[in-house]
Amino acid sequence: MNERVLSPSRLLAIFALIFVGVGFAVTAFVGVLQFTLLFDPTMETPEAAQVYALITSSTPLVDAALYWLTYHLVLSQKIWQAWAVFFFAFGFFAIWAWSVARFQVNMRLSSNLKSHQQTFRAEHELRVEAEQKLLGMDNNIIGAYEQSAEGFFLIDKETAVRHVNDAAAKLLDTLLDDAKTYVGTPLQHILPTLVETDVISALQRCLKQQEPFQDEVHLQDKDVWLSVRIFPAFQGAFVLMKDMTDRKRPSQLADVSEPLLRQTVAHAPFPMAVVDKEWSYLMVSTPWQKQFKLNEKDLEGKSHTQLVPGFPATLNAVTAQLDRGETVQAKEEMVRLGGAEEWLDWEIQPWRNQHDDIAGYLMFAEIVTDTVEAKQKLKNERAQEQMLAYHDALTGLPNRQLFHDRLNMALAQAYRELGRVALMFLDLDGFKAVNDNLGHDAGDMLLKQVAGRLQECIRQTDTAARLGGDEFTLVLAGVKNKEDVDMLAQKVIKLVSDPYDLGGQVARISTSIGISLYPDNTNSAADMIKQADEAMYEAKKSGKNTYRYAQVENKQKPTESA
Repeated sequence: MNERVLSPSRLLAIFALIFVGVGFAVTAFVGVLQFTLLFDPTMETPEAAQVYALITSSTPLVDAALYWLTYHLVLSQKIWQAWAVFFFAFGFFAIWAWSVARFQVNMRLSSNLKSHQQTFRAEHELRVEAEQKLLGMDNNIIGAYEQSAEGFFLIDKETAVRHVNDAAAKLLDTLLDDAKTYVGTPLQHILPTLVETDVISALQRCLKQQEPFQDEVHLQDKDVWLSVRIFPAFQGAFVLMKDMTDRKRPSQLADVSEPLLRQTVAHAPFPMAVVDKEWSYLMVSTPWQKQFKLNEKDLEGKSHTQLVPGFPATLNAVTAQLDRGETVQAKEEMVRLGGAEEWLDWEIQPWRNQHDDIAGYLMFAEIVTDTVEAKQKLKNERAQEQMLAYHDALTGLPNRQLFHDRLNMALAQAYRELGRVALMFLDLDGFKAVNDNLGHDAGDMLLKQVAGRLQECIRQTDTAARLGGDEFTLVLAGVKNKEDVDMLAQKVIKLVSDPYDLGGQVARISTSIGISLYPDNTNSAADMIKQADEAMYEAKKSGKNTYRYAQVENKQKPTESA
């Protein structure tokens, strides 16, 4: 039995009660004495003598003490109240001191309680935060395995399934004869045969002791091998399952598969080949041999890179991609085969052995040179047709149709940017004489040379066009001022007037130019053509070999607000 320890506050309370009790006792004793002695301080009455005799009938020491106390109390009847007050006051002081001490103890206990509460609250918040982080980690793992090809299960602490990914659902569908509800059902109830293996006991150890597990188990009733991995989670445990039956299949099946595969590849209706990681041929199809002109004897122990060098062109880069498990392909790639350049469509992909390791590559290739050349020929014909539809057949300059398109485009751009456009109409002076005297061939040569000189005068953003006969036009976009137009007109007149070598014969001509400006003269493309044509005839009337501007003023010039 444990002894009860007296605290200072309890000792103080005991002393307080003792003094209060003594105070009451002294008061009662003195009162009895005063009543007995009848308030006679001399002690000469018989009653006083009897009391004194009664009191002194003890031991000498007690007699002396009682005598002294009785004598002074009786003789000091006027101060007995002071003795009582002394004992009462000391007792009540002790009670007050005990109350103060008790109050301080309670305050200290209250402070300690608040401190413990705050500590508990902080620890609780930390625990909740840690649980949320652990739950978040579980959710991240679940999300990472959601699209995995490996079956993923979330198992709670009661071994019940709480989540499965698509691969796990498909695996259970293949293992179970009838559909069952997975979520909320213990794993051993979904797959009872797991009880016969170490999976369920390992799962329970993982739930209790956080112990991971990894092994390959055999389900006897299904004749299925599963790779099982178990590791702890905050909500319970994660279980990963993968069907490993193909790896555990009998070797006889592999013996049957190889001849069947060789026969399938050899009779494939398209060019294909199987090589190892050193690019040595293992199997090829008949179309592959014919396409690359290979004999069956040449294939024995030979590498693809020796027999068909240059395909693929970037061998090291392709090999690196294949070794990463990627499929590499190309369309219409130029390769050199047997000294000739050929166009090739090809695709190469890795193949894996029974251990799921990359053991070589599957190659598919087809020479498509005829197809590519036919497509290129058709493309060129269409380009030529496009050229003839919008360009002059003799000079190669834009024809009348393309000229109108370019002029409208230049006007639209100038309208948006508040710019200017100049249109020049050119007519060759003396061309008819050259054509009549030197012949039409010389006239055609002259027109070609004039077209070349006009293109030398203008920028890439400008357009030189032939409308027909000896009429040419220049569309000048982004003109800054009229002085630039004057300089260009003078340059054109000089270049056109230079002598021409027409197959050993020298000819000279000149040109008359009419100019219309946007927006100075008009806003319309049709009006610009008409005005430039009229200005050209004015230049001819002025003696030819010169240029004239249209004299019509545009009364509705486009403004910035417009």
